[in-house]
Amino acid sequence: MSYPNNDLPLSPSGMPGRFHNFNSVNPMPAGQNFTDYPSKRRQLKSFFGFCLHPASVESPGLETPTFPFDGMDKKWDSNELSVQRVELLGEVLGDTKLRHHTEEFDHTHLVVRRGQPFPIRVILSNVFNPSEHSLRIELCMGFSPKVNKGTLVSLPVTLERQEDYNVAWLREGQYSCMLDIEVTLSPKCLVGCFEIYLVLMTASGKQRTRRDPETDIYVLFNSWCPDDVVYLESDLERTEYVLNETGIIFQGTQNQISSRPWVFGQFNAGILDACLFLLDKGQQPYYGRGDPVNVVRVVSALINFNDDKGVLVGNWTGSYTNGISPNAWTGSEEILLQYHKTGKAVCFGQCWVFAAVANTVFRCLGIPSRVVTNFSSAHDTDKSLSTDVFLDNRLRPIGNLNTDSIWNFHVWNEVWMERQDLTSIYGGWQAIDATPQETSQGFFQCGPASVNAIKQGHVHLPYDTPFLFAEVNSDRIYWIQDDFGHFTQLKVEERIVGQYISTKAVGSDERNDITHLYKYNEGSEKEREAVRSAFQCGILLRERSADSDVTESPDSKDIVLTVRANPGVTLGGAVTVSLLLFNQGKVRHTLDLCWQTEATHYTGVRCGHVAQNNCQIELQPREEFKKELLLKPQNYIDQLSDHSSMLVTVIGRVHENGQVLTCQHSFELQPPVINILEASRFVTIFPSVLKSLPSIHPIPSHYTSLGR
Repeated sequence: MSYPNNDLPLSPSGMPGRFHNFNSVNPMPAGQNFTDYPSKRRQLKSFFGFCLHPASVESPGLETPTFPFDGMDKKWDSNELSVQRVELLGEVLGDTKLRHHTEEFDHTHLVVRRGQPFPIRVILSNVFNPSEHSLRIELCMGFSPKVNKGTLVSLPVTLERQEDYNVAWLREGQYSCMLDIEVTLSPKCLVGCFEIYLVLMTASGKQRTRRDPETDIYVLFNSWCPDDVVYLESDLERTEYVLNETGIIFQGTQNQISSRPWVFGQFNAGILDACLFLLDKGQQPYYGRGDPVNVVRVVSALINFNDDKGVLVGNWTGSYTNGISPNAWTGSEEILLQYHKTGKAVCFGQCWVFAAVANTVFRCLGIPSRVVTNFSSAHDTDKSLSTDVFLDNRLRPIGNLNTDSIWNFHVWNEVWMERQDLTSIYGGWQAIDATPQETSQGFFQCGPASVNAIKQGHVHLPYDTPFLFAEVNSDRIYWIQDDFGHFTQLKVEERIVGQYISTKAVGSDERNDITHLYKYNEGSEKEREAVRSAFQCGILLRERSADSDVTESPDSKDIVLTVRANPGVTLGGAVTVSLLLFNQGKVRHTLDLCWQTEATHYTGVRCGHVAQNNCQIELQPREEFKKELLLKPQNYIDQLSDHSSMLVTVIGRVHENGQVLTCQHSFELQPPVINILEASRFVTIFPSVLKSLPSIHPIPSHYTSLGR
């Protein structure tokens, strides 16, 4: 990306420790370009500004009346009316924070939401006379503020109240030394840190206050303002999706849904500055920070380390040396503060950590957001809406070819906003995926994609709608290899992915199923129309059949196959995998079966072989048959990843009619419960202690490494 030099994002000045290495003698290394160092540009501006515009000795706290935007006036008469100070943190501070719903921010500066009035108190050296004096408030962001970029907001102070935006009016203080002014910024105002200046005009000329970091003001999106594009009508939903500092993230499999608590901590000390630092790090132009579409897209790229040195390094290997296991994180605060302090990526994260940290950033900036889990989620690298399973001529999976996977679960975010770049029907919830999977416009970013556009199959709409459509709509295709190495399509299973799409319910920790927001009912006419729409947009390689889950002929479905694993098995216990067969036909059938059990990551990627069996079975008409496979701890314990996930794949072929049977079943083993009999204080369990705890079942070695 390239931006005009004057629009490069710079960090807000006045931040502790940000410019402590400034060298006034040799501020820039020889041979290097001035514009390559945006932070140095801010330092040089401050240094030369001090040299060229020293404060008046007679009027402490005021510059000589040199106004960088309007020119220069004559030297100021110290006996004239002057601004002594500006107050933002007076006795009205508490009321202001309550009205703006920012009272929970642990911050030394005033934090307000755009489109909503807030007070400023100005203390003068003498009585203000509206007939002789005038006052203007200026809010500046960045190095070279411009009105047309929104980085300079200039507000003349009027005597009459105006029911409008970008106005300032004198509530109290005519003919007084103390002026109480009410300021209302536009609901399209940029979001971030503004410097405040007062411009006082009298008969003697123009006086502009000098820089005072104490009066910096932070402006956020406002979901309470009807004219803000992030406006959310329900107060209960605003409380949940903007103000709630804790949440629940759902994990597991579609048959074994579990929950993980998370502390978002968007109001904690340092988090707001860390979020703005993140936007600076991504070099997002200031003028783009008023549009939530731009902001959330940048955040989706900056949460991951890939290609732009973002917040978190992804790691799905199961080895977390020199970092922290993704399973060890319980909140976003430590991650964001460490990144802000060091400027270096934090190790390590997986999908729910990326989404949780992104959720903290969105809520901190004032954008309504929630964490969403999609069970049986497809990772579609070529937008073909298919996950391919390759088999040899003996119906055994070919490991090195089976690179496609269906994740047990995948976690992303939704943010609430109008889409002014689209028609109104595409407003509301927008999907954002901060997990680095595929590039978009050259970066690992994904979204915002209208959830309604995903549901309708309108995948031509921005941003990254095809990828998100594929995550909830995909087919599983089985291919068989002949003796010459050629592959023939064996079977297609439709409507496999996009199950039990879940988020935390408003006002409780219950699971709220929102699958209906992403998909019409499976097999319905509207669902077929949505898939047809996606096909017409060119994202499908083939159009789905309208009336069948598989591409088999109706007369070849005599045998029904089901696979189950006994639920609730604790890690270290014996697992029973059951194969259930039923011959619903009128003739006897003989079939060959091959089933294989593998340990997998939660992403569906295989990480270890557990067991394999082959057998031949005869079934009489209307006969049921059950076969069980016992997996002992020693069979699987050293193969498991950190989610203790396993995948059973069963493939069969009927001799008489050629019917192909396929079934895959994922399940997770439950972690052992540790009962602490006496706990008069907090206890930290170190790996060596964990190994020594008495246990009925063995604990795999990777569970003793907590990553700390």
